[in-house]
Amino acid sequence: MSTPRTLKLLAPVLLLMMGAADAAGGPHYTPGGELIAPTDYREWVYLSSGIDMSYSDAPAMAGASE
Repeated sequence: MSTPRTLKLLAPVLLLMMGAADAAGGPHYTPGGELIAPTDYREWVYLSSGIDMSYSDAPAMAGASE
């Protein structure tokens, strides 16, 4: 499949995805490019921290957080 044809097929999908992200409360920015914090961010519920998380293939140290 050629690149222009791929772009023609993907453009509507990308536009729909961008619109859905904005409608779902995606990030908003000032004209200067700074992130605008949501008005209700102080009411958000904290879920958890990833203590001793590792993204390596090696096993974590036994008893590291105990």
